[in-house]
Amino acid sequence: MSNENLAYQEEFDGEIQVGQESEVWPEGYVIERDDEINLALRLIYHREREIRRIDNMRKRETERVNAWADVEIEKLYRAIDHFTHSLRFYMESVNKVNPKTKSLKFPLGTIGIRKTPDKVEITQPPEEVRELWPDMVKEKMSLSVDKKAVLAKIKETGEVPGFAEVIPGESKFYYKMEGV
Repeated sequence: MSNENLAYQEEFDGEIQVGQESEVWPEGYVIERDDEINLALRLIYHREREIRRIDNMRKRETERVNAWADVEIEKLYRAIDHFTHSLRFYMESVNKVNPKTKSLKFPLGTIGIRKTPDKVEITQPPEEVRELWPDMVKEKMSLSVDKKAVLAKIKETGEVPGFAEVIPGESKFYYKMEGV
């Protein structure tokens, strides 16, 4: 073994420093002796170990950053929820004083309350509904009740049949940001 290769071998008895392979094994170098095979295997071993170390570090750091981000994002969502509840309370108090006020516009956005549409819940099977209101039943592969048509007829006639229950829409708070 030449003095040069012996010096390289002694250098690798400790930790391998990534990025020094060009100093140890010049590009295009051809292995010519058995002792160089051991050196090449040692270099491969250390580089694979360094790859695993870096990959493990990346995984740990990714988990740490993700955990930090989850905590910070949750804090921000809680703050948004707090502000949203405060804005809703304010809008509801304005709406009680003046029921015609549905929204308020500000430079950064609009807040308001909108009523969700009424819904109808059908409490009887379609066969029974067909007996009372035949035009409210659709037949595809199976029978189903046309809830929109039932709700429209209830609103038109004011009559709620025994097979249906009207569920009033609720007031829903909203905010919309401007230019953000």
